[in-house]
Order: sequence, then C-alpha cells, then structure tokens
Amino acid sequence: MLKKHLLGDGNEAAAVLFCRDLSPHRAKLLVFDVLLIPNDECKIRRPDFITWPGARLSAAMDRAEDECCSLILIHSHPGGFLEFSGVDDDSDQSAIGSLFGGWSGEPPPAGHGSAIMVASGRIRARLYDPTMRSTPIPDVTVVGDDILHWKDDQPERPAVMAFGSGMTNELAQLRAGVIGVSGT
Repeated sequence: MLKKHLLGDGNEAAAVLFCRDLSPHRAKLLVFDVLLIPNDECKIRRPDFITWPGARLSAAMDRAEDECCSLILIHSHPGGFLEFSGVDDDSDQSAIGSLFGGWSGEPPPAGHGSAIMVASGRIRARLYDPTMRSTPIPDVTVVGDDILHWKDDQPERPAVMAFGSGMTNELAQLRAGVIGVSGT
C-alpha cells in the first residue's frame, strides 16, 4: 500500500507514519499506522520535489500528541537517489521544526523523523531531536509478505540467493521467537 502510493506515477508522493517507541534506552520505532497524503493536496509534485500540505501535518501532529507517538514524514525519490538532498534538509527544517514548535507537551523521547523510499522499496530514515539535530536510523525493517531489512551504511544490493553464504549472513542478523505453540 505505502510503496504503491509513494511510487505510483513518477513524481514524489508523501505519507505520515505514526510510530511507537519500543525501547526505553534507544529509539526503536514500530509503525502502527500510515496516513497517505492525497497527491492532489500537495501543491507541487515533481520527480524531485514535493510540498507538504500544512493541514494534514497539523492533523497528524494533533493525533500524535493524543496518542503519545512519534511521526516519520516519508516521501519518495522515484529517480532512485538514496540520499537526503539539500531540498530534503530544508523541508525537514520547516516541517519537522513545525512539529516540535507546535507540540504542546513533552515531545516523544525518540523525536520525529523523515524517510525516503526509492523505486526498489528501500527506505532510508533519520530522527530529529527538539534542537533539530538529526541522527540516521541505522536499521530499517519492513515486515509484510517478505521481510526486508536495510542498514543505513550499506549500499543498495541485489537480494541474496537462497541457501548460500549471503543468506546465512542475513539470517544471522535476525532473532525469532515462537509464541503460543501447543503440544496438543
């Protein structure tokens, strides 16, 4: 759903991710809801630029305050540029700065962030603290029909082959638990 919306027509598109912080010691966010920003509400949409509709961001901020959660503003880079551009930096200063500035209570411990998705579906993300200092999110995992996992410092690479050393290395990074299995 998110990938289809963000990469649908070759122009940048946007969404807001509502996240809960799962760890008291370091930011470990879990997306629990997605707000797709309707394309027609963005005044400018080009392959390399998008404007965020203020009314949608304000409504998302109100909900996030009520639910004590962080927001990640995600948009696409349909051309495949897997880096935050200077335009992205300026946009974050304005949009995320407004989130912190309009927040009525204590901001969420993890802060708020931004993310980009490229045509392959890969996501790169970063978090901001209330002083607007950004920190890369080192690991992004997407769980759906497939489990996709990217490290911020790794270049984009093809999927690993089954039953090879690449698969062994990928699986060694994961943890699994079985819950609720009965012997009857």
